[in-house]
Amino acid sequence: MISIKITKKYNALVDDDYEYLKTFSWSVIRPGGKVLYAVRRMFPNCSYWNMSWDVVGKPEKGFVVDHIDGQGLNNTRANLRIITQRQNCQNRHQQSTSIYPGVSKSGNKWIAHFMLGKKLLHLGSYDVELDAANAYKAINDSLGLPEVIQPFTEKPKADTSLVTRNEYFRILQMMKRDGLSDEEIDKTLSGFKILEDEAKIENLSL
Repeated sequence: MISIKITKKYNALVDDDYEYLKTFSWSVIRPGGKVLYAVRRMFPNCSYWNMSWDVVGKPEKGFVVDHIDGQGLNNTRANLRIITQRQNCQNRHQQSTSIYPGVSKSGNKWIAHFMLGKKLLHLGSYDVELDAANAYKAINDSLGLPEVIQPFTEKPKADTSLVTRNEYFRILQMMKRDGLSDEEIDKTLSGFKILEDEAKIENLSL
C-alpha cells in the first residue's frame, strides 16, 4: 500500500498502480458533503475523472465503483469493486439505525421497507432486526434483483420465501394500497410459498 499526496491535507492510498497514477495532478471532491474522492480534470471539457476509474476501469451505465471500506481515498485494488446502482444504494444504509439495508428502528420495533420503482413498500414491523432484514431480502430475491451487498451475519430462522396465508394476503393488500400494478404485484408474490400453519414455519427453524 502506497500513499499519493493529493493536497496539503489529504493523501490517497493505492498499490500496483502507483507509478501510473503519480504522473497526474489530483484534487479532492466531496459530493454530497460526505465521502472524499480523488479526481483529476479531463480536457478539453474539464470534466472529473475518478482515480478509482484508472484502477478498475470506468463502469458502464447503471454501474458504479464501490469503495468497500467506505473511504473514497482508498483506491487500492482490494478495496474497489464494480456494482450496480441499486447495490450501491443498499450499501449506503445508515448503520447507526441497522446493519441491514431496508431496515430502520422505530421505538422498540424494527421496520422493513423496500423501494420498488418509485413506490415505497412497507413490509411490516418486527421485534427482531434479522427478521425485518429477511423480509427485505425475500422481496429482493423474489424480484431477481442483484444480491444484497450487506452480508447476513446470522443464520435466518427459516426459508424467507415461506409465509402464512394471512401474511401473504397482508403483503398483497399492502401492495394494492401502495398503487402497484397487477404485473408488479404478481412478479413480487411469485417468489413466496404459502404455508397453512404458522407453526410449520417455526418448526423449520429448529
